[in-house]
Amino acid sequence: MGYDRMDLRRLILRLCCFALLLAACVPAGAAVQPTATPSPTIFPGQVSNPLFSGTETSPSRIYAKGAWKLYIYYRLKGTRSEGQHGVLYQDGQEVKSGQPGMTLQTELGEMKYYLNPEDMKVLWDTTGWNFADSGLIKGWDK
Repeated sequence: MGYDRMDLRRLILRLCCFALLLAACVPAGAAVQPTATPSPTIFPGQVSNPLFSGTETSPSRIYAKGAWKLYIYYRLKGTRSEGQHGVLYQDGQEVKSGQPGMTLQTELGEMKYYLNPEDMKVLWDTTGWNFADSGLIKGWDK
């Protein structure tokens, strides 16, 4: 299933014609205006740290019970390098980061502060707050 020279010549000719047609559609000297993409919706628990390249701007999972909420953001969601960052709230106020390994009893269960994002070694590290029982940490399922 290869192309012979005649097929390649026809393909090149068609591509050249297409390029000429496109060039004819824009008047000489006319500047093409860039299109602006709308900024993502601002969410109260939005992760804005530049270290989070590839991280969602809105949480994919929110666990809530009583006064507690846990927002889970995924880095590179759905890939082998998928990681998570958790932000914990009590009564609408963010629970500031603690020392890695620190645990906290909540109505959601026992929470653990895993790593500061700046200290992650690999993208799939769990950073921020998440369940202390690692069996409760769920990967993204499509």
